[in-house]
Amino acid sequence: MAKMTVDELKRKMNLTNNKNIRAEHNCHSRIFPFYTRNPDRVKFLDDFNEIVGMVVRESIGLDSAIEINNEKIYQYLSMNIENQLDESTLKNIFNVDFGNLQDPYLFKYYPVLNFTKTQKDELRGKKALTTYIVKLLKLNINDEWKNFFVNIKHNNLYEEIIRSSFEDNIENHEIKNKDEFYIFPEIIDSDIFNRDLKVLMSDKKIFVDNISLLISYYLFYYIIQLTYRLLQNDFSKPFDMYFSYDKEKISSSRLCVKKGYKIINELSNNLLVDNDLVDYLNILSENDTFRSFDEMIHDKNNLHILGKNIIDFNYLFYKSLEAELSDPIIIEKLKYDNVQNLETQITQLRSYIKTNIDHATETRYRKSFDEFVSLTFIKHRGRLGYTFNATQELILLFTSVIVPKKEKILLKDLFREFEKRGIKFDNQTKKEIVKFYESINILEKLSDSGDAQYVKSIL
Repeated sequence: MAKMTVDELKRKMNLTNNKNIRAEHNCHSRIFPFYTRNPDRVKFLDDFNEIVGMVVRESIGLDSAIEINNEKIYQYLSMNIENQLDESTLKNIFNVDFGNLQDPYLFKYYPVLNFTKTQKDELRGKKALTTYIVKLLKLNINDEWKNFFVNIKHNNLYEEIIRSSFEDNIENHEIKNKDEFYIFPEIIDSDIFNRDLKVLMSDKKIFVDNISLLISYYLFYYIIQLTYRLLQNDFSKPFDMYFSYDKEKISSSRLCVKKGYKIINELSNNLLVDNDLVDYLNILSENDTFRSFDEMIHDKNNLHILGKNIIDFNYLFYKSLEAELSDPIIIEKLKYDNVQNLETQITQLRSYIKTNIDHATETRYRKSFDEFVSLTFIKHRGRLGYTFNATQELILLFTSVIVPKKEKILLKDLFREFEKRGIKFDNQTKKEIVKFYESINILEKLSDSGDAQYVKSIL
């Protein structure tokens, strides 16, 4: 995406040509995989393995969406199997149940839902999300990941035949017109993610059973952190994500309620406004590369450029709103102040952006947060609202990638490793998780103190 200039932004928003003012989004860079149209929004109601399959394809340089012609595959099988079998028998023997996948190699051919109009509309959002994940997790430059889908050995002749039937009968197109995003590299620790990924790739069954959960969690973590840090004065400071255990009962005094998803949910109500504010500030700062709010307001060498541009831009923005709005109360609330104070000018700009965005558009954009419920990382707790939620599956996933095979780790060290991945538990939740570990017989308890409790590998 070519960088937009200040004058181009003014023209695009109709601030200089006496036309109706326009609300423009993602003019410098796009930082969220969200849309302002409902049909394009990913609902997370379909199997996330579909997204994983799209991620696999795009990461190795192929179009994320493919069409599978089953009849062509069965014709291939019929021609290449010595014992002639009728079509019904072929389908019974060689039908691939993608809902119960056994061979990681076949993620490359995971079918994409693209039949109904609703599915076709949502596919646009899925393709954007795919590109976002590939760039976020750097999978397109991860040779170990890419080679995994080339060098996976088949276990038997049956797997070899199935693979060949797909390989020879599906057209693999190169990626065209994919979305472009800016990813803040400091949010996710790539070394930790790659270590987790490497453990999954060490075993085919573990990979198939867990890759969807691993990728969806890191996506979830990044979106939550970016939403929180977007307008923070210290972008490097993470939001403490306190999780409750899925099976436990909680009260309003718990950290997972007081310092949990509720804070993020409130911030997300203005997500499109804050997204546009940071986007416009990057243009007004005349940045070639996208920068965080924190970086821009603390860059003393660039403050004169940003200060000059924002005062001029705010004046044009205000005059355009004044000419278009009919409610004198709203106009009076907006006002315009040419004071040379950056904080005041940024506050003005944010209020103009919010006034200029249709409320329904703003609501649709942040609706993606509601869809996260389907990923199981948040849970509705009645009158307490939503909290970050750690299911048994999530706990087992990170226990398996943290504790080395056939080894054990101190319980307190295990919880530290969870925190490195953004998952914090208060003391009560830790006790509940210890009970869970005891129930599946992986806790080695030398005493009741945490210093003498070990968690054994489950691999």
